[in-house]
Amino acid sequence: MTDFVGKINKEIEKFDDQINILADEFSGEVIIPICKRYGLRFVSGMGRYFFVEIGESLGGNTIEDASEAEFILALINQSDKDEFDNIFDTLDTEVCPNRPFGYYVEGVK
Repeated sequence: MTDFVGKINKEIEKFDDQINILADEFSGEVIIPICKRYGLRFVSGMGRYFFVEIGESLGGNTIEDASEAEFILALINQSDKDEFDNIFDTLDTEVCPNRPFGYYVEGVK
């Protein structure tokens, strides 16, 4: 009998490897530049991901939903607000049930 559990796990590992490659590309092309532009950090872990102003504790101003965060409007213009909306749309995209792409994107200090 074929070891289906082993085959399934091998395919999951391949899938995770490909998503991690995409996450690294997204971080380099999108997350790091936006952090540098606005003096932000991107925090990811424990099933959450968000932006925080550099120098703020994690209990400070976080941007978990750029369309609702009031303080971000003082930092950015309308076109950049749209960019944050697009970033969160990408981060919130489910790559498999209950696992958004943002889980794969590493934090940026």
